[in-house]
Amino acid sequence: ASASAQHPEHMYVRPGRYTVSLTVADEQGDQSVQTESLRIANRPPAAAFSFGPSSPSQGEAILLDASPSLDADGSIVSYAWDFEADGSTDLVSPEPIATLPWDRGGDVSIALVVTDDAGDRSLPFARTIYVNHAPTAQFSTSATAVDDGETVAFLDCSYDSDGKVEAWRWEFGDDHSESAVSPAHVYEEAGTYTVTLSVIDDGGASHATARPISVRNAPPRATVSAPVAEGDTGYTFTLDAGASIDPSPRGRIARYEWDYDGNGTYDESTSSAVVRHAYEQDGSFSVRVRVVDDDGASAVSDPVLLTVRNRPPAVATPRWSPRPATDGDEVEFEAAASDPDGEVVAWEWTFGDGAASEEIRARHRFLDDGCFFASVRVIDDDGAVSESVLFPVDIANAAPEAAWETFHADGCARGLAFDATASYDPSPTGVIVHVAWDFGDGTSCPGGENTCGSADRWRPVHCYAAPGSYTITLILLDEEGAIARLTRQIVILD
Repeated sequence: ASASAQHPEHMYVRPGRYTVSLTVADEQGDQSVQTESLRIANRPPAAAFSFGPSSPSQGEAILLDASPSLDADGSIVSYAWDFEADGSTDLVSPEPIATLPWDRGGDVSIALVVTDDAGDRSLPFARTIYVNHAPTAQFSTSATAVDDGETVAFLDCSYDSDGKVEAWRWEFGDDHSESAVSPAHVYEEAGTYTVTLSVIDDGGASHATARPISVRNAPPRATVSAPVAEGDTGYTFTLDAGASIDPSPRGRIARYEWDYDGNGTYDESTSSAVVRHAYEQDGSFSVRVRVVDDDGASAVSDPVLLTVRNRPPAVATPRWSPRPATDGDEVEFEAAASDPDGEVVAWEWTFGDGAASEEIRARHRFLDDGCFFASVRVIDDDGAVSESVLFPVDIANAAPEAAWETFHADGCARGLAFDATASYDPSPTGVIVHVAWDFGDGTSCPGGENTCGSADRWRPVHCYAAPGSYTITLILLDEEGAIARLTRQIVILD
């Protein structure tokens, strides 16, 4: 766009950066031009949304429609929803429609921020929606177990926290139903029935609850005994429910259901009144039997208590390495262990020198040589301790490690200085007690007056009379009499 007025006005319809150019001419036709950059800011969008249904209920999805949002100088490219107005964005979508499943009643605050094609965001638009609380269905019964033909009374205890319950539907589990508030019902056959109560409140929300009703014939009587009530893990116990009876004149016990550990779960069902069962774990076990007659009626016995003793673990003769070992080595110990009715959880090692370890694979460095009697025992997950296994460990004295260097020595033409101070005894308590040198030319240190060239045998100095190749040996002796030798060839030039 352009204009020829001296003081024009112009409206930009899109944001952006524009270069404005002014050209002026005088009466002689001469011209002058000035340009200047002008930035036109974007007009931020405005967020708005509607929702449906107008009165949502708990558990009903809420449809959110942000189509009322607008951008005066562009288009909206993104819709950011904060479903609980806590400042945290829960959903970002390029579409204006969002579905919010909501499983709580009461006020829900929803905020929307939209972003336009220039990247500008709107101010948050928030609305509070009231969600109808679902009613709570609950009821009590005059009895939870009745004989067939006996009347059961049902008492409605349902409520609605933000309204009232307006409709009831009872399903008795035997193809009969009722819409009364608190009905009564007679079951004509034995069995277990699920009674379901469904209620609807004045906002249309619903809820259901259910509970079982046991209808029985004359129930049997159950009892169980164990001739032997104590044994080790792995022992097979005999359990006898033969004294159980069905008092119905034509009744009989059809099956026996066994709970071997007293946890209320029946582990085995048999047609025999006598079973045999072994336990892998120790402990006290409360055994019950539930007997079921041919009409489905059942009875549970009083418990019989079985005591199962733990068997201790065992450990094999250990292995250790390296072999042979010295007092300079780290010795590793291991031994196979097992527990017949559980697992080994702890190890106890002693090494015969006052040291101990609780590692599965123990490591130990002996401070001195000798024959040590080590031991190991293990503990299982029930605290039972194995027999201790005693075994000898022979630890030899570690010989010294010899090391030496040579340097040129002043004072004679073919003088060499030797340094053996890098030598050491790897035994933790070892000491090198003697140092000797053979210089390869018939002389040694010590060997005579001034043969070491100094008072320090670790750093002797020697002058060779003639050039040649000489074999030099360093000899070390520790307090245990172990000897180390290190020999090298040295060439003396003229």
